[in-house]
Amino acid sequence: MKPKKQRLLKVIFFLSLLGIIISGYLVSVHYSNKNSLCDINQGLSCSIVNRSQYAEVWGIPIAFFGVLFYLVLGLIAFSSYKMNQKVGLNKKSVLYFITTPKSILFLTIPALIFSFYLTYAEFFWIGSICILCMVSQGTILSITLVSYKCHKIKFEIINQNEVKSSDSN
Repeated sequence: MKPKKQRLLKVIFFLSLLGIIISGYLVSVHYSNKNSLCDINQGLSCSIVNRSQYAEVWGIPIAFFGVLFYLVLGLIAFSSYKMNQKVGLNKKSVLYFITTPKSILFLTIPALIFSFYLTYAEFFWIGSICILCMVSQGTILSITLVSYKCHKIKFEIINQNEVKSSDSN
């Protein structure tokens, strides 16, 4: 595995940790009677957003799904960083596919779209913005872009090898 790709996987891992911390805090705010630390006014209030009707799916806080989502992304990034470089998995195995930057990219794109939907709800239906939700959205966007870059490195290497082989002919 290339050093640049390893660095990008570390970035994804640490962004996932940030997402777990933010989402975990938002879960605790959802279930507590205390206001969030980032409540500034009615227009900028994590508490208002986090206790709105849009903050739950099937009675479960969306932030809890965020904790699980970031946990999965972090595990995939860690596995891709550690396992694929040492174990040398068969490229046709399911475990190999699950632990690639491509799988992170496939997971983050729908999550990013859902995050945009939630931001729309904050602006137009709830009438208050959650600063931590916006940071989480930035985290998902960053992970998406980094996983795309990480996935793209593979194709740059393939293209370089094709150019080398055509030059030798």
